[in-house]
Amino acid sequence: MKFISIGLALLLPPLASAHHSAAEYDTTVVTELEGTVERVQWMNPHVRLIISVPGDDGTIDRWQLEGMDVTRLDRAGLPHDLIDVGSRVSVAGHRSTRRENRMFVENVLLPDGMELLLFAQAQPRWSERIVGSQYPMAERVAPVQEDVEGIFRVWFPILSARNVPTFASEPPFTPAGWAAYEAFNLLVDDPISTCTPPGMPRLMTRAGSRPIEFVNEGDKILIRVEAFAQVREIEMTEGDGARTQPPRPLGYSTGRLENNSLVITTTGIDWPRFQLYGFEGAPQSLETEITERFTLSEDEQELVYEISANDPLTFTERVTAENYHTYRWRPGMEFLPFSECGEEFAE
Repeated sequence: MKFISIGLALLLPPLASAHHSAAEYDTTVVTELEGTVERVQWMNPHVRLIISVPGDDGTIDRWQLEGMDVTRLDRAGLPHDLIDVGSRVSVAGHRSTRRENRMFVENVLLPDGMELLLFAQAQPRWSERIVGSQYPMAERVAPVQEDVEGIFRVWFPILSARNVPTFASEPPFTPAGWAAYEAFNLLVDDPISTCTPPGMPRLMTRAGSRPIEFVNEGDKILIRVEAFAQVREIEMTEGDGARTQPPRPLGYSTGRLENNSLVITTTGIDWPRFQLYGFEGAPQSLETEITERFTLSEDEQELVYEISANDPLTFTERVTAENYHTYRWRPGMEFLPFSECGEEFAE
Protein backbone atom coordinates (compact mmCIF):
# COMPACT_ATOMS: atom_id res chain seq x y z
CA MET A 1 0.00 0.00 0.00
CA LYS A 2 1.26 3.47 -0.83
CA PHE A 3 1.50 5.13 2.57
CA ILE A 4 4.14 6.24 5.03
CA SER A 5 3.69 6.55 8.81
CA ILE A 6 6.00 8.93 10.61
CA GLY A 7 6.16 8.98 14.43
CA LEU A 8 6.23 12.44 15.97
CA ALA A 9 6.13 13.73 19.55
CA LEU A 10 3.64 16.48 18.76
CA LEU A 11 2.87 19.26 21.17
CA LEU A 12 -0.67 19.67 19.87
CA PRO A 13 -3.80 18.71 21.81
CA PRO A 14 -5.89 15.75 20.63
CA LEU A 15 -8.08 16.52 17.64
CA ALA A 16 -11.14 14.77 19.01
CA SER A 17 -10.79 13.61 22.57
CA ALA A 18 -13.24 11.34 24.33
CA HIS A 19 -13.49 11.21 28.10
CA HIS A 20 -11.19 8.18 28.37
CA SER A 21 -8.39 10.33 26.84
CA ALA A 22 -8.33 8.01 23.81
CA ALA A 23 -8.49 10.30 20.80
CA GLU A 24 -10.16 9.05 17.66
CA TYR A 25 -7.11 10.26 15.75
CA ASP A 26 -3.58 9.46 16.87
CA THR A 27 -1.80 12.80 16.84
CA THR A 28 1.55 11.20 17.69
CA VAL A 29 1.85 9.66 14.21
CA VAL A 30 1.62 11.37 10.82
CA THR A 31 0.59 9.15 7.90
CA GLU A 32 1.17 10.13 4.27
CA LEU A 33 -0.98 8.69 1.49
CA GLU A 34 -1.02 9.11 -2.27
CA GLY A 35 -4.18 8.34 -4.20
CA THR A 36 -7.01 9.45 -6.47
CA VAL A 37 -9.90 11.59 -5.25
CA GLU A 38 -13.23 9.76 -5.56
CA ARG A 39 -15.53 12.13 -3.66
CA VAL A 40 -15.39 15.60 -2.14
CA GLN A 41 -17.88 16.99 0.36
CA TRP A 42 -17.22 20.65 1.13
CA MET A 43 -19.78 20.91 3.92
CA ASN A 44 -19.92 21.47 7.66
CA PRO A 45 -19.27 20.11 10.24
CA HIS A 46 -16.07 18.95 8.43
CA VAL A 47 -14.75 18.93 4.88
CA ARG A 48 -14.57 15.27 3.79
CA LEU A 49 -12.77 13.39 1.03
CA ILE A 50 -12.64 9.81 -0.16
CA ILE A 51 -9.46 8.78 -1.94
CA SER A 52 -8.53 5.42 -3.46
CA VAL A 53 -5.02 4.25 -2.59
CA PRO A 54 -3.44 1.45 -4.68
CA GLY A 55 -1.66 -1.31 -2.77
CA ASP A 56 1.52 -3.11 -3.84
CA ASP A 57 -0.53 -6.25 -4.60
CA GLY A 58 -2.88 -4.44 -6.97
CA THR A 59 -5.72 -3.99 -4.48
CA ILE A 60 -7.37 -0.63 -3.85
CA ASP A 61 -8.03 0.77 -0.39
CA ARG A 62 -10.60 3.54 0.04
CA TRP A 63 -9.76 6.10 2.72
CA GLN A 64 -12.25 8.53 4.22
CA LEU A 65 -10.62 11.78 5.31
CA GLU A 66 -11.95 14.77 7.23
CA GLY A 67 -10.48 18.20 7.80
CA MET A 68 -11.62 21.45 9.43
CA ASP A 69 -15.08 22.91 9.10
CA VAL A 70 -16.02 24.90 6.01
CA THR A 71 -16.45 28.20 7.84
CA ARG A 72 -12.83 28.32 9.02
CA LEU A 73 -11.60 27.37 5.56
CA ASP A 74 -13.83 30.08 4.10
CA ARG A 75 -12.18 32.55 6.46
CA ALA A 76 -8.84 31.56 4.93
CA GLY A 77 -10.31 32.21 1.50
CA LEU A 78 -10.19 28.64 0.15
CA PRO A 79 -12.50 28.18 -2.85
CA HIS A 80 -14.75 25.12 -2.62
CA ASP A 81 -13.63 23.76 -5.99
CA LEU A 82 -9.87 23.44 -5.41
CA ILE A 83 -9.96 19.64 -5.08
CA ASP A 84 -11.20 17.89 -8.22
CA VAL A 85 -12.65 14.40 -8.37
CA GLY A 86 -10.25 12.21 -10.33
CA SER A 87 -7.14 14.19 -9.43
CA ARG A 88 -4.06 12.53 -7.97
CA VAL A 89 -3.18 13.98 -4.56
CA SER A 90 -0.83 13.42 -1.65
CA VAL A 91 -2.28 13.81 1.82
CA ALA A 92 -0.87 13.78 5.36
CA GLY A 93 -2.72 13.44 8.62
CA HIS A 94 -3.56 11.30 11.63
CA ARG A 95 -5.13 7.84 11.40
CA SER A 96 -8.14 6.86 13.47
CA THR A 97 -7.54 4.56 16.42
CA ARG A 98 -11.11 3.26 16.18
CA ARG A 99 -12.04 2.93 12.51
CA GLU A 100 -10.19 1.44 9.58
CA ASN A 101 -9.00 3.69 6.75
CA ARG A 102 -10.05 6.91 8.48
CA MET A 103 -7.84 9.96 8.82
CA PHE A 104 -7.96 13.54 10.03
CA VAL A 105 -6.23 15.22 7.11
CA GLU A 106 -4.04 18.29 7.64
CA ASN A 107 -2.17 18.63 4.32
CA VAL A 108 -3.30 18.06 0.74
CA LEU A 109 -0.87 18.45 -2.19
CA LEU A 110 -2.67 19.13 -5.47
CA PRO A 111 -1.38 18.08 -8.91
CA ASP A 112 -0.37 21.66 -9.73
CA GLY A 113 1.90 21.86 -6.67
CA MET A 114 -0.41 23.91 -4.46
CA GLU A 115 -0.58 22.66 -0.87
CA LEU A 116 -3.78 23.08 1.17
CA LEU A 117 -3.73 23.19 4.95
CA LEU A 118 -7.01 21.77 6.27
CA PHE A 119 -6.24 22.21 9.96
CA ALA A 120 -5.65 25.48 11.83
CA GLN A 121 -2.26 24.47 13.27
CA ALA A 122 -0.95 22.48 10.29
CA GLN A 123 2.50 23.26 8.94
CA PRO A 124 3.56 23.03 5.26
CA ARG A 125 5.16 19.73 4.21
CA TRP A 126 5.81 19.73 0.47
CA SER A 127 5.35 23.08 -1.24
CA GLU A 128 6.03 26.81 -1.10
CA ARG A 129 2.63 27.49 -2.69
CA ILE A 130 0.46 27.24 0.42
CA VAL A 131 -3.15 28.05 1.18
CA GLY A 132 -4.72 27.55 4.59
CA SER A 133 -5.78 29.20 7.81
CA GLN A 134 -2.29 30.59 8.46
CA TYR A 135 -1.72 31.40 4.78
CA PRO A 136 -4.97 32.98 3.56
CA MET A 137 -5.77 33.43 -0.10
CA ALA A 138 -7.91 36.45 0.68
CA GLU A 139 -8.69 38.59 3.69
CA ARG A 140 -12.29 38.53 4.91
CA VAL A 141 -12.82 41.66 6.97
CA ALA A 142 -15.55 44.22 7.34
CA PRO A 143 -14.98 47.97 7.54
CA VAL A 144 -13.16 48.72 10.80
CA GLN A 145 -15.53 49.95 13.49
CA GLU A 146 -13.84 52.34 15.88
CA ASP A 147 -16.80 53.20 18.10
CA VAL A 148 -17.19 50.23 20.42
CA GLU A 149 -19.00 50.02 23.74
CA GLY A 150 -17.71 47.53 26.26
CA ILE A 151 -18.38 43.97 25.17
CA PHE A 152 -20.69 44.91 22.30
CA ARG A 153 -18.56 43.86 19.32
CA VAL A 154 -17.21 40.75 17.62
CA TRP A 155 -14.76 38.58 19.60
CA PHE A 156 -12.53 35.81 18.30
CA PRO A 157 -11.41 32.90 20.54
CA ILE A 158 -7.70 32.40 21.22
CA LEU A 159 -7.24 28.65 20.82
CA SER A 160 -3.95 28.62 22.71
CA ALA A 161 -5.75 30.17 25.71
CA ARG A 162 -8.34 27.39 26.04
CA ASN A 163 -8.06 25.32 29.21
CA VAL A 164 -9.33 21.86 30.13
CA PRO A 165 -11.27 22.24 33.42
CA THR A 166 -9.41 21.06 36.51
CA PHE A 167 -12.37 18.92 37.63
CA ALA A 168 -12.10 16.80 34.47
CA SER A 169 -9.47 14.52 36.04
CA GLU A 170 -11.68 13.69 39.03
CA PRO A 171 -15.26 14.70 38.21
CA PRO A 172 -17.61 14.77 41.22
CA PHE A 173 -20.23 12.48 39.68
CA THR A 174 -23.26 10.95 41.30
CA PRO A 175 -23.60 7.19 40.64
CA ALA A 176 -26.07 7.94 37.82
CA GLY A 177 -23.67 10.53 36.40
CA TRP A 178 -20.79 8.05 36.39
CA ALA A 179 -22.87 5.38 34.64
CA ALA A 180 -23.95 7.75 31.84
CA TYR A 181 -20.44 9.15 31.51
CA GLU A 182 -18.86 5.72 31.14
CA ALA A 183 -21.47 4.67 28.56
CA PHE A 184 -20.85 7.71 26.32
CA ASN A 185 -19.46 6.97 22.84
CA LEU A 186 -18.25 10.11 21.09
CA LEU A 187 -18.63 8.56 17.64
CA VAL A 188 -22.33 7.70 17.97
CA ASP A 189 -23.68 9.74 20.90
CA ASP A 190 -22.56 13.22 19.82
CA PRO A 191 -25.56 15.02 18.22
CA ILE A 192 -23.26 17.31 16.24
CA SER A 193 -22.18 14.37 14.08
CA THR A 194 -25.72 14.35 12.63
CA CYS A 195 -25.67 18.13 12.10
CA THR A 196 -27.98 18.87 15.03
CA PRO A 197 -27.45 22.52 16.08
CA PRO A 198 -25.81 22.49 19.52
CA GLY A 199 -27.53 23.48 22.74
CA MET A 200 -26.05 24.81 25.96
CA PRO A 201 -23.35 24.72 27.05
CA ARG A 202 -21.82 23.17 23.93
CA LEU A 203 -22.70 26.12 21.73
CA MET A 204 -20.33 28.25 23.83
CA THR A 205 -17.81 25.70 25.08
CA ARG A 206 -17.18 23.67 21.89
CA ALA A 207 -17.50 26.33 19.19
CA GLY A 208 -13.87 26.01 18.12
CA SER A 209 -12.32 29.04 16.47
CA ARG A 210 -15.57 30.72 15.51
CA PRO A 211 -16.31 34.28 16.61
CA ILE A 212 -19.13 35.48 18.83
CA GLU A 213 -20.80 38.88 18.95
CA PHE A 214 -22.68 40.73 21.69
CA VAL A 215 -25.55 42.99 20.59
CA ASN A 216 -27.19 45.45 22.99
CA GLU A 217 -30.97 45.59 22.62
CA GLY A 218 -31.72 47.40 25.86
CA ASP A 219 -33.85 44.98 27.87
CA LYS A 220 -31.98 42.04 26.40
CA ILE A 221 -28.55 41.16 25.06
CA LEU A 222 -28.12 38.96 22.02
CA ILE A 223 -25.15 36.65 21.70
CA ARG A 224 -24.62 35.75 18.07
CA VAL A 225 -22.49 32.66 17.47
CA GLU A 226 -21.07 31.95 14.03
CA ALA A 227 -21.29 28.18 14.60
CA PHE A 228 -24.61 26.98 13.18
CA ALA A 229 -25.64 30.68 12.93
CA GLN A 230 -27.28 30.53 16.36
CA VAL A 231 -28.48 33.42 18.52
CA ARG A 232 -28.93 33.43 22.29
CA GLU A 233 -31.27 35.89 23.99
CA ILE A 234 -30.21 37.10 27.44
CA GLU A 235 -33.03 38.79 29.37
CA MET A 236 -31.66 41.72 31.38
CA THR A 237 -34.85 42.43 33.35
CA GLU A 238 -36.25 40.38 36.21
CA GLY A 239 -39.30 38.21 35.56
CA ASP A 240 -40.73 34.73 35.85
CA GLY A 241 -39.82 33.68 32.33
CA ALA A 242 -37.76 30.74 33.53
CA ARG A 243 -40.88 29.21 35.11
CA THR A 244 -43.17 29.84 32.14
CA GLN A 245 -40.88 28.92 29.26
CA PRO A 246 -40.72 25.30 28.04
CA PRO A 247 -37.29 23.60 28.08
CA ARG A 248 -35.24 24.12 24.93
CA PRO A 249 -31.69 23.33 23.79
CA LEU A 250 -30.37 26.84 24.55
CA GLY A 251 -32.40 27.13 27.74
CA TYR A 252 -33.70 30.37 29.23
CA SER A 253 -31.05 32.96 30.14
CA THR A 254 -31.06 36.02 32.37
CA GLY A 255 -28.13 38.37 32.80
CA ARG A 256 -26.72 41.09 34.99
CA LEU A 257 -23.75 43.44 34.74
CA GLU A 258 -21.18 43.37 37.54
CA ASN A 259 -18.51 46.02 37.08
CA ASN A 260 -16.60 44.81 33.99
CA SER A 261 -18.38 41.45 33.75
CA LEU A 262 -21.55 40.09 32.19
CA VAL A 263 -22.94 37.27 34.33
CA ILE A 264 -25.50 34.94 32.76
CA THR A 265 -27.66 32.29 34.46
CA THR A 266 -29.31 29.68 32.23
CA THR A 267 -31.94 27.11 33.21
CA GLY A 268 -34.55 25.03 31.36
CA ILE A 269 -31.91 23.41 29.14
CA ASP A 270 -33.10 20.51 27.00
CA TRP A 271 -29.70 19.30 25.76
CA PRO A 272 -28.33 15.87 26.73
CA ARG A 273 -24.66 16.61 27.46
CA PHE A 274 -22.53 18.98 29.52
CA GLN A 275 -19.61 19.18 27.09
CA LEU A 276 -16.32 21.03 27.50
CA TYR A 277 -12.95 20.46 25.88
CA GLY A 278 -11.36 17.50 27.62
CA PHE A 279 -14.68 16.61 29.28
CA GLU A 280 -17.03 15.18 26.67
CA GLY A 281 -19.41 12.59 28.07
CA ALA A 282 -21.15 14.08 31.11
CA PRO A 283 -24.94 13.77 31.05
CA GLN A 284 -27.13 16.81 31.68
CA SER A 285 -30.61 16.87 33.19
CA LEU A 286 -33.40 19.44 33.07
CA GLU A 287 -32.38 20.49 36.60
CA THR A 288 -29.08 21.91 35.34
CA GLU A 289 -28.32 25.54 36.15
CA ILE A 290 -25.39 27.09 34.29
CA THR A 291 -23.63 30.33 35.23
CA GLU A 292 -21.33 32.06 32.76
CA ARG A 293 -19.11 35.07 33.33
CA PHE A 294 -17.59 37.18 30.54
CA THR A 295 -15.00 39.55 32.02
CA LEU A 296 -13.58 42.44 30.02
CA SER A 297 -9.85 43.03 30.42
CA GLU A 298 -8.55 46.35 31.71
CA ASP A 299 -7.40 47.40 28.23
CA GLU A 300 -10.74 46.18 26.77
CA GLN A 301 -8.98 44.01 24.19
CA GLU A 302 -9.88 40.59 25.64
CA LEU A 303 -12.78 38.74 27.23
CA VAL A 304 -12.18 35.94 29.72
CA TYR A 305 -14.91 33.30 29.86
CA GLU A 306 -15.74 31.22 32.93
CA ILE A 307 -18.50 28.63 33.25
CA SER A 308 -19.91 26.70 36.21
CA ALA A 309 -22.83 24.33 36.57
CA ASN A 310 -24.98 22.69 39.19
CA ASP A 311 -26.91 19.53 38.29
CA PRO A 312 -27.95 17.40 41.30
CA LEU A 313 -28.67 14.39 39.10
CA THR A 314 -25.15 14.41 37.58
CA PHE A 315 -22.80 16.10 40.06
CA THR A 316 -22.44 15.98 43.83
CA GLU A 317 -21.24 19.61 43.86
CA ARG A 318 -21.04 22.61 41.56
CA VAL A 319 -18.34 22.30 38.91
CA THR A 320 -16.42 25.33 37.66
CA ALA A 321 -14.10 25.89 34.69
CA GLU A 322 -12.17 29.06 35.44
CA ASN A 323 -10.42 30.91 32.61
CA TYR A 324 -11.90 28.36 30.22
CA HIS A 325 -11.79 30.58 27.13
CA THR A 326 -10.17 33.86 26.23
CA TYR A 327 -11.57 35.92 23.37
CA ARG A 328 -9.73 38.77 21.65
CA TRP A 329 -11.19 41.73 19.84
CA ARG A 330 -10.29 41.78 16.16
CA PRO A 331 -11.38 45.06 14.56
CA GLY A 332 -12.95 44.39 11.19
CA MET A 333 -13.64 40.70 11.86
CA GLU A 334 -16.54 39.62 9.63
CA PHE A 335 -19.14 37.04 10.58
CA LEU A 336 -19.38 34.43 7.82
CA PRO A 337 -22.54 32.47 6.98
CA PHE A 338 -22.65 28.92 8.27
CA SER A 339 -22.55 26.68 5.22
CA GLU A 340 -24.77 23.67 4.71
CA CYS A 341 -24.13 20.78 7.06
CA GLY A 342 -23.86 17.16 5.91
CA GLU A 343 -23.37 13.81 7.60
CA GLU A 344 -20.52 11.40 6.92
CA PHE A 345 -20.29 9.48 3.67
CA ALA A 346 -22.20 6.22 3.81
CA GLU A 347 -20.04 3.15 4.07
